[in-house]
Amino acid sequence: MVIKHICYKSVAPGSTPSLATPFGSGTASSDSFTILNSKEPAAIVDWITHSIGSGYHAILSESMHDQTQGYKVAVRGSGTSAGAGLTQRLSIFGLPQQVEPQERLSVIVTGSSTAGDNEIGMLTIAYPSLPSINPRLLTFADVQKMGLTTTTVQCTITGSGAGYSGAELITADVDLMKANTDYALIGISTTTEILGAYIQGPDTGNEKMIVPGFSDNRETVDYWAKLSRVMGEATIPVLNSGNRSNTFVGIAANENAGSTALTLHLVELAK
Repeated sequence: MVIKHICYKSVAPGSTPSLATPFGSGTASSDSFTILNSKEPAAIVDWITHSIGSGYHAILSESMHDQTQGYKVAVRGSGTSAGAGLTQRLSIFGLPQQVEPQERLSVIVTGSSTAGDNEIGMLTIAYPSLPSINPRLLTFADVQKMGLTTTTVQCTITGSGAGYSGAELITADVDLMKANTDYALIGISTTTEILGAYIQGPDTGNEKMIVPGFSDNRETVDYWAKLSRVMGEATIPVLNSGNRSNTFVGIAANENAGSTALTLHLVELAK
């Protein structure tokens, strides 16, 4: 199993349907709406938005029910003039939408018409396998068998514009991980409502693994465990403390993110 994410944005679309663009569009590290080439179909397993204005988001592709509306969901706005944004799930958690290898998705967005406001979203894609990407993942049952103690790591991230930002080492604020020890990352909670918080490093196959930034942390402290249970697959990242000097945390957010404190919820695993 390989978990990847497609984060996207649309700037001040208003009520006119607007094609969203991937985070980092025009750069070598850009996300892409094209499903990667794999031997088996992939699946959209989660769909999260962070909305400033009310409107809708829609995914169009050949795999959807129809080509007229696709997968279209109305979104609520944040209801604040500050443009902080409201994080919400649009998909049915536990019922994946299959997509085909090399299929190109399109995302249509309406929302705030205020200049500079970014309406943003995230698709979480699960691939059975991908060449040269080998993240270390466990099922929730694995963690229950191997878990010894629970612990946390705190990080304070400062956002800078709509997209991915604020990346820092997992040890930037505190380093209490035991030497040469595996930890399961069960989830990430945040003090600010954002699109999501991620971890990235050798143990994730150098892929960002993003937890949604809901205001209700009951949704996020055990996010990867919840996903593992509903999918019946290994989705919980395993981090080794020996890689902490190459493991980063950061956020996916709009232009108003500011500073947010992250708490990584970890389980020490038996050697």
